[in-house]
Amino acid sequence: MKKQFLAVLALSTVLSGAVKADEIDTRTPMMNRDFSDYQASELSSSEINSLWNRMRTGWRRKSVCQNRAHVWAYEMKHNDGIDALKAFMFYAPVYQDVINAGRKVHGLPEFIWYYHVAPAVLNDQGDVIVMDKAVTSPLQPKSIESWVSYAEVKMNKILNHPSSLAKVNALIAKYEKSRSNKFKAEKIKAMMKTARQADGSYNVKCKKIENVIDHDADGTNFCHYMTSTPYYTSQNDLRDVNYGKSCNWFRCKTKIVSDYSVYNQSLADIGKGNGWYGFNEYLFTAYDDAFDMSKKDLEKENIKIYPYEQ
Repeated sequence: MKKQFLAVLALSTVLSGAVKADEIDTRTPMMNRDFSDYQASELSSSEINSLWNRMRTGWRRKSVCQNRAHVWAYEMKHNDGIDALKAFMFYAPVYQDVINAGRKVHGLPEFIWYYHVAPAVLNDQGDVIVMDKAVTSPLQPKSIESWVSYAEVKMNKILNHPSSLAKVNALIAKYEKSRSNKFKAEKIKAMMKTARQADGSYNVKCKKIENVIDHDADGTNFCHYMTSTPYYTSQNDLRDVNYGKSCNWFRCKTKIVSDYSVYNQSLADIGKGNGWYGFNEYLFTAYDDAFDMSKKDLEKENIKIYPYEQ
């Protein structure tokens, strides 16, 4: 069973070429390559657990999350005909600053992520269930809200411990004296204010968003999460959709491209080039990085890389 998921589109299909603003919001990451609504598969609890048990194991310890997610999502389609989702978790740049300021108090490893991604499916209630077999203990299918608590718990541990909070406040004071880092101090204080409870404790919660641009523009939350079709391999692919390839993220951080002529088939082919339906050479890279598998290894398992749309 499939369920239409989150895409708010005004028509089912748009031909190649310029897309008019009054026809479709092409900034959404929940559309197919032809701009039609993406429909994710809906599974029962037993089907989700069975899928989890069949997911490939043996990933490389230092593999990149986007490659693991790419392979797992591909195999859900290739092996079981399941149209999966991708779940993305984003961390504000100052998230790392705060974690690293207090991490030694808690023996935490250095935190260097800017985002995390894993495949996901829908349960029979239409809820997003993340299938992340490598990160976010305990390793089991879990709601997307439970999945992102991985980021929330780390931050709350830092902010609610007197010794580590003192280190964070010292970092803020240091940044306030620096012309180049003063803006970081303001962001950290704004985010801490959002998380501050009436009793003085902190309860950081990741905010749900629909587009990565909402994460880029928000200066009051430490972390965010969203879903997309499996077209998108990384956060950069999502940003291409929001900003347009002509607008580098670092130069146009809070600018949504208003000229809808940039949202044509070429931009939609981000999915074909890096993600779901193209299944081009990047999939070999994903298998190699995530599972140390060569093309010969894939051939032995009868894994054929080819465009599903042929």
